[in-house]
Order: sequence, then structure tokens, then C-alpha cells
Amino acid sequence: MVRWQTRAEMVRAEQERQRRYAPVKEVNDDFIGDQEEQQAMMLQRQDSSLEELGSHVLRLGDLGRSIGEELEQQNTMIEELEDDIDHTQGSLAAAKKKVTDLLQKNGKCQIASMIVLGGILLVLVILVFM
Repeated sequence: MVRWQTRAEMVRAEQERQRRYAPVKEVNDDFIGDQEEQQAMMLQRQDSSLEELGSHVLRLGDLGRSIGEELEQQNTMIEELEDDIDHTQGSLAAAKKKVTDLLQKNGKCQIASMIVLGGILLVLVILVFM
């Protein structure tokens, strides 16, 4: 360690050190200034990106709610359609039963009608050839 004999020598040594390191300090100050500018710009870009992301998230939330409402409406419509189909199937089954009953009754009536008509035909044929 160097001992300074006088205050003037200390001041001169400090001035010499400052003169010697002045270009380095200037370069360092420039570098730090550039880094601060770059960081400020980066923060602005990040803020802008976050704001944009926030607006996209809000839009997605609205879209999700709209889809949910649409699904609820379609579910209600499907349930109503199922009720209508059940009612129609019941009506169709009743109509099918009536048609089946009618065909069975008509089948018996047709045989009786054929026998009666056959008898009438036989009587007419006998009357014509007599």
C-alpha cells in the first residue's frame, strides 16, 4: 500500500486515476445507457403483448360462454325432439294396432263374403242353365 505524504499528492493521484479511466467510464456509461433503453423497450413490448393476450383471453371467455349457451339451447331442443318422437311412436303403435285389428276383421269378413257371393253365383248359374 502506498502512503501519501500530503493531501495534494492524494488529490493528484485521484485526478490521474480519473483521467486514465475516463474513456472506460464513458464506454461503461454508454453501455449501461444502451442496456437501460433496451430494457425499457423490452418492457414496453412485454406490456403490449400482455395487453393483447388479455384481450384474447377475454374474447375466448366470451366465446366459451356463447358456446355453453348454444349447447344448453340445443340440449333443450333435443329433449323436446325426444318427447315428440316418444309421442309419435306411441301414436304410430296405436295406429298399427288398429290397422292390424281391421285387417284381421276384414279377413274373416272377406271369407264370409266370398262364401255368400259364391253361393249367389252358384244359384245364378243354376238359374241360367235351367
